[in-house]
Amino acid sequence: GFVFAVLGHIGGLLDEKGLPGLGVLSGALGVLAAPALAVLYGVFGSVVVAIGGALYNLAARWVGGIGLDLDMNEPSPGPPSTPVS
Repeated sequence: GFVFAVLGHIGGLLDEKGLPGLGVLSGALGVLAAPALAVLYGVFGSVVVAIGGALYNLAARWVGGIGLDLDMNEPSPGPPSTPVS
């Protein structure tokens, strides 16, 4: 957010210098930046998740991971009983 704010301010200063057509260009860049940044967010997010998964698998190989035992053959105990007074 901070980087885009700085770039926006620089663009505003350039527009004040009297460069013709910069206002139209900055509007077009803003419209094109929204979908481009959404795609980049997805790509970088996927890369970070892949790296995190690889690090978890590496650590799980050393430590042994997390064990989860799900036995669906046993009936559930049901709600706890409350004493009647």
